[in-house]
Amino acid sequence: MYYRLYWLRVVIHVFFTRQLLRFLPQRLQTKIWARIHGVIQNKRMFPLVYREYVIYRIIKDHFVRSSGPSSILEFGCSNGTLTRRALHFVDVEGGADADVFYFAFDTFEGLPEGDDKTDFRFASVDNRIGGNWAAGSFAADFKTLDNSLKAAGHTNYRLVKGLFGDSLTGSVLEEISKRPPFLIVVDCDYYTSTKEIFEKIFPVIKSGTIFYFDDTHLNYYSTMTGELKAIQEVNDGVFGEGYELVEAHKLGMLGRRFYHFVSTRGETIKAAEGEDLKRRVLMAPEIDTPMADGGHIVRKSSKSA
Repeated sequence: MYYRLYWLRVVIHVFFTRQLLRFLPQRLQTKIWARIHGVIQNKRMFPLVYREYVIYRIIKDHFVRSSGPSSILEFGCSNGTLTRRALHFVDVEGGADADVFYFAFDTFEGLPEGDDKTDFRFASVDNRIGGNWAAGSFAADFKTLDNSLKAAGHTNYRLVKGLFGDSLTGSVLEEISKRPPFLIVVDCDYYTSTKEIFEKIFPVIKSGTIFYFDDTHLNYYSTMTGELKAIQEVNDGVFGEGYELVEAHKLGMLGRRFYHFVSTRGETIKAAEGEDLKRRVLMAPEIDTPMADGGHIVRKSSKSA
């Protein structure tokens, strides 16, 4: 699997630093250790690899706990790197009978014009300043992605072209409501785009849905801009009472990127019909994925292990 590259680096790092470096002068030990550690914690590679590992675990856990029609939504698929891998994970864990449909939304023309105050990348957590996005960034070819997904044998997907506010039509939202999403990926960079998603999607998704946000780390995790501003507004009641996005700390080390959607307005995500609750809790993996029983979200605890 893709995420194994990261753990291989960790193993090499631990072995090399603890076994070999002890024979070298301390100054040289420090320089080599820092260089290897820097490769492991690479600001670009580490989040990508670990993100895919957690998404794989979420998909795997979904098939352990649930049955019936469901879906994954991805907003901002661009050239489809994550789209391909997530569909592959569905095939591997769900098999030929997996009833999971993948909706991938994108303009395929790149980013639209953004708002000067809420949509730009003024800074990042790694202290790189500037480099604001420009309209047209991350453009991708619709037909190329569609053909590559077909060539890989995928049929359980739909590419939806256009701005999110336009492409989330009544008919699309109806399709989604019939296939409750258990995972929603938001990689649209902008506050304004994230806001459009929330306004449209909240009424048709269930409490317990997991959100992954790719760009909450920008501007030092500021809630004044970008995706994190929209998340903050959800929790402040701007999108209406009864909605909350709660950080899913047990889903990984990526900081404020994975969230549980909680709603007092609708249904919760349900486990497989007739499946024994005790068995589900005992079999549940270590990640903190929600399931419902009688309207209450149930999570694995150390007492049930």
